[in-house]
Amino acid sequence: MLALSATISSHMLKSVLTFNQAFKNPCWWETSLEDNKCVMRRKDPRPMMRLARRHLEKYNRVLRCLPYFQIVGQAKSGTTDLFSKLLKHPHALPTLVKETQWVSNVRTYRFCSHLNTYVNYFQKGANRITREKRSKAIIGEATPSYLSVNRFWDILPGNEGCSEPCVTNADIIHHLNPKTKIIIILRNPTDRLYSYYFHVKRLRKEKAYKSEFHRLVIDEVAQYQDCVNTSTPRRCAYNYTLTSTGKKTDLRRGLYSIFVKDWMKVYPAQQILILRFEDYKNKVQEHLQQIFSFLDLMPLSQKKLRSIATTAIQNRRITSSRNIGDMWTSTRNILDRFYKPYNEQLSSLLRNERFHW
Repeated sequence: MLALSATISSHMLKSVLTFNQAFKNPCWWETSLEDNKCVMRRKDPRPMMRLARRHLEKYNRVLRCLPYFQIVGQAKSGTTDLFSKLLKHPHALPTLVKETQWVSNVRTYRFCSHLNTYVNYFQKGANRITREKRSKAIIGEATPSYLSVNRFWDILPGNEGCSEPCVTNADIIHHLNPKTKIIIILRNPTDRLYSYYFHVKRLRKEKAYKSEFHRLVIDEVAQYQDCVNTSTPRRCAYNYTLTSTGKKTDLRRGLYSIFVKDWMKVYPAQQILILRFEDYKNKVQEHLQQIFSFLDLMPLSQKKLRSIATTAIQNRRITSSRNIGDMWTSTRNILDRFYKPYNEQLSSLLRNERFHW
């Protein structure tokens, strides 16, 4: 029976799960399953629990799995397209959803904190591993909010008495599986923010305006600067109350150096792959080959790689949004100045000037 709590405290730094070495993916056998009462309006994991129960009833045990790899960010930087193409490798199995948001958000909901809620999202792949005897197959997740969104961090176990996060999403994922492979794809933060603005407008079915975007940028830059006058940049970057109400673009997500540094503190260099969106979109085939190698997946022929790389781009900004045109030059100048010191820190951290947009 799975008894691991969804939250961790400061003394729980090592995973309590023991994975079956017969599988490449982190999996284990269960001979009983607890009820799961987590109810979601979207991405409901309960059907996957029923799938697990049917498998348990038929075989007297059921394989349960966690992700072998995580694409943790950043939003509007090609994560959907990258994940879609990764799943076309013959040893990568599909999941219920691309992004569960369990680590950063869902686990704080009522009845959703138990790990069963999380692993239910990967039951489809787990059953295929069992049914098809796919011992070399892997399962992944791509929740781009994991990089930087740590809502309610100050009231979660492990952060008691901390003025800024002592435990982040990186620690939670590492706690569950210390060997998780982490992929981060980053985009010029100024361009990413503008794209994200259109993304939010599309979800809300609202019209987008350059003037509104400009005003939001000015307001959020001022709010952030007010925050750093009395707090550390890291505390302000994780301050979810800055974007908890009203219309926001959440420009904090572009402070890559702060968030990437936190992930690099938790994971060794050989478990983290950091890519530039601008490079990926121009050389998809080369990047896929690099990523498959990073994930220790079977090499594919150049012909197969080319066929995957040339599939339709996923989650591309719709034409009507692109027709509005680029942001005002004055808006771009404000954002470029705002992000400049953090881009410099990132390029220094990664020892790669190409991240200094």
